[in-house]
Amino acid sequence: MNHWTPNNIPEQTGRTALITGGNSGIGLETARVLATHGARVILAGRSQAKLDQAAEAVRAAAPKARADTLVLDLSDLASVRDAATRIAETETIDLLINNAGVMNLPQRQSTRDGFEMTVGTNHLGHFAFNALLWPAVHRSAAPRVVTVSADAARWPMGKLDDLMSEKNYRGMAAYAKSSAPTSSTHSNSPAVPRTAPSRLWSCTPERR
Repeated sequence: MNHWTPNNIPEQTGRTALITGGNSGIGLETARVLATHGARVILAGRSQAKLDQAAEAVRAAAPKARADTLVLDLSDLASVRDAATRIAETETIDLLINNAGVMNLPQRQSTRDGFEMTVGTNHLGHFAFNALLWPAVHRSAAPRVVTVSADAARWPMGKLDDLMSEKNYRGMAAYAKSSAPTSSTHSNSPAVPRTAPSRLWSCTPERR
């Protein structure tokens, strides 16, 4: 669609959108826009204080909106399991937006589970979250999963025997290693049942 704007978004009343990294940047703006079109939004992120501030910003933009929060640390699989389980047991998620991520860390860091931080957060954390969230997405009559990707998904991944960058770490190289598998595997997400009229998207923000 040429010249697409948020005004083209159809009415979202009755639908629930869960957005990782929903407390800032693309995630927060996505929540604002969906809320103004009637969606209930669940903002997921690491800091409850920042999530509360973001939820207030959403309500300021859409006073009638319901904006809830979910503490989720994608670099900690115990946090991923806890957050996903709570949502999977009680919620219906119509729109799941995998937006959170880290990029170009100056020094190599590890997740709580021992993975390189960029790959562990951007790819492994989201993959586990999506898989564990399956029951909530399955309840939707028309689920949609959107993964925010990057140009780095098309970059060379480097040596496949060093995916965790233990031998040689470079921030943007680690980002490329996280982006390529994220883009491909989330386009075939285990969270969306093939029997449902589902749509899966992997998209890259446009540079202007």
